[in-house]
Amino acid sequence: MPFVQAVGLQIESADDGVAVVSIPLSEVVTYDGAAFAAIAIGLVADVAAGAATLRTLPVDEMALTAAVDSTMTASTKGDRLSARAQLRERDETRLIFDAIVEVSSLRGEPRECGRGVVTMRVARPN
Repeated sequence: MPFVQAVGLQIESADDGVAVVSIPLSEVVTYDGAAFAAIAIGLVADVAAGAATLRTLPVDEMALTAAVDSTMTASTKGDRLSARAQLRERDETRLIFDAIVEVSSLRGEPRECGRGVVTMRVARPN
């Protein structure tokens, strides 16, 4: 996906039902050069859920993002934004992930700045 490279997104870890992804602050994801735009919260939550989904489903199945509900809960001022998505619910047709989004800077500890809920729809090949 070209946008993944454009925003510098990195998958930090991905396991069955859980993944962590991060992006650096750049002109692509900021509105003022100092803080992440609110849309970046949904972006990292969605990609983290997608990475966890790839590690959760059998190889003959795939899933597509059906919905992302993200909320900024605090300032996003910092150098790096990361999301940890954890599988909350799974059935035959969907997976639902909860994501915690944190911002960090070179000078401080990560702090929560957002939350997300991502619904993935399972698509089986015909």
